Amino acid sequence: MLSHIPFTALRAFEQVAEHLSFTRAGQALHVTQSAVSQQVAQLEERIGKRLVERTGRTLRLTANGQTLAAACQQSFGLLEAAVRRIAGGSDAKGVYIKVPPTFAMKWLMPRLPRFQVQHPQIESHVSTSLQPADFDTENVDVSMQRAADPDPELHAIPVLEERGMVVCSPKLWGKRGARLSALEGMTQLVSVNRRDDWPMWLEQARSPGLRPGSQLEFGFSLLVYQAAVEGLGVAVAQPEFVEEELRSGRLIAPFRTVLSTGNRYFIVCPAPRRHAAAVARFLSWVEAELKLR
Repeated sequence: MLSHIPFTALRAFEQVAEHLSFTRAGQALHVTQSAVSQQVAQLEERIGKRLVERTGRTLRLTANGQTLAAACQQSFGLLEAAVRRIAGGSDAKGVYIKVPPTFAMKWLMPRLPRFQVQHPQIESHVSTSLQPADFDTENVDVSMQRAADPDPELHAIPVLEERGMVVCSPKLWGKRGARLSALEGMTQLVSVNRRDDWPMWLEQARSPGLRPGSQLEFGFSLLVYQAAVEGLGVAVAQPEFVEEELRSGRLIAPFRTVLSTGNRYFIVCPAPRRHAAAVARFLSWVEAELKLR
């Protein structure tokens, strides 16, 4: 079936999915709105499924449209990355960054405005994913790696030691005091990617046999931290990622025990790419930010 679908139709649909507008998609592709609409209609006819729907003046993707849009965006991203490599490497005017969502929100985003002020000519493109970057196939210059030692083929800057402290809402903790037995029966908040945090913390606190209550699982740590603020349970958090919540009193840390996993967070990029102008300036900025701590 794919061999019978015109590339131009997929490109038109990808732009409609990005802009949710036939008019703006046409402007991006330098064709008429009618041409884009016809391309998408032909695509729907060939596939046999609706991809877009109109609700009044609003355009939205169907469930099938969302699936195809994600595939198109990834595929065109791979094509753009390949063309960029063939044409001579990284975009001198931009840096493409892919990091996990919690790291993005809690470490990168609060600092990124300073980078933009210092380098207004450099365009920062930030995406988030729990999956590690594939520098060979993705349009990514810089990513993050969590490991004891970084990949030797990558240029790496150590950013944080991976640690964990128990945090929760002060209202939830109440007057329990700093007694490990107070954790008995309390709900543990867990990230699906960090299921070992609680067992490791309890082992380090010399209470491996402590019996918690139920567990609530979340897709990534940022949701775990918000759940802790809302009083849904007790979490093991990276101290640097909950500084604001601890400072404001929305979270408290009842115990002094701080888990050290032996891992670190590294900002990484392929060694040859570190010399591209925009990437080099971004990496230098990261190193300067680390000296401000």
